[in-house]
Amino acid sequence: MRRLVILLVLYVVMRGVFVLGGPTSGVPTLMLFGFLILAAYSVGEFVKPLGIPKIVGYLVAGIIFGPPGLGYVSKPALVELTPVSNLAIALIAFLAGAELQVSEIRERGAAILKMVSSELVLSFAAIAATLMLLRSQMPLLANAPTPELVAFSLLFASVAVVHSPAVTMALLTETRANGPVAGPFTKLTLPPT
Repeated sequence: MRRLVILLVLYVVMRGVFVLGGPTSGVPTLMLFGFLILAAYSVGEFVKPLGIPKIVGYLVAGIIFGPPGLGYVSKPALVELTPVSNLAIALIAFLAGAELQVSEIRERGAAILKMVSSELVLSFAAIAATLMLLRSQMPLLANAPTPELVAFSLLFASVAVVHSPAVTMALLTETRANGPVAGPFTKLTLPPT
């Protein structure tokens, strides 16, 4: 409960700073980044005792304070924070690469290649097909001509397939999952995707 009160007080103070500072001051993006780090940490710690992984709390914080929720993070601010997002994904990929064991790659190379290939192809096809089937539910695609729909779906699917290991690695690391499915073999298959 204490974390939520601190988060609320921080939110109110940040809102006041943004109102008093105006849009031309140079500090808001850095302050916003600091607030988002603290907000994500606070919500992550809040959900941890409930048995929910902290990364889910981080995602919830993004939804609450981002454009879909309270709108605290505007779309232009998201553009300014893109390098931070890219750095986070790079760090997760680095950590995944640090888990690799060359001996296991040599032992299971053919099986890994088959699994990674089928995972990429099936995920790509499923995501693209889902977007095409749900086009009427998405304002951006509802009236788009078929060639644009196909192009957008393929582009979105390729980006989604590339970014999916980041969340998986974060969950594996946080839960310290180990065993036949979440063990070294899974860590071997994630970085190439």
